[in-house]
Amino acid sequence: MLENTEIRAGLCSRLLTEELQLIRTYAEAIGRFEGSPYESLIVLIHANHEKNAGDLRVFVNYSGKAFSDLIPASRVGRRSLENPVDLPALEKLVEGEKHAMTEYEAALVDPHISEELRTCISGKLILRLQEHVVVLRLIRSSVPEFR
Repeated sequence: MLENTEIRAGLCSRLLTEELQLIRTYAEAIGRFEGSPYESLIVLIHANHEKNAGDLRVFVNYSGKAFSDLIPASRVGRRSLENPVDLPALEKLVEGEKHAMTEYEAALVDPHISEELRTCISGKLILRLQEHVVVLRLIRSSVPEFR
């Protein structure tokens, strides 16, 4: 039977993997939004995912496990984007945020989660994702061809 520490490390690693996928996806999106009025918003969302990953790394490190020991690098990909200044690509970004929120919500009800991680998720991490969805929807509504 797995010890609580190993279960928590696996949970944190799963969440961290999700954030790393979003970081890579937004790194690609930044290049595609370059020069648009929305570039700075995409850069901000990317930076927020970097913050989330940093917060989660603290919990992975605290567990005494190395992230690379828990999740192979080959599993940390990105969500494929078409030209992000089109409606389907923006929807993919929203879907990525919502998927990550689902992972965080599942973690919040996990009985093995530490109170510190629960507080971090509910007080910071998931709130950032909710803000990202709002920003992406504002981008969508501000582009005439997407209305």
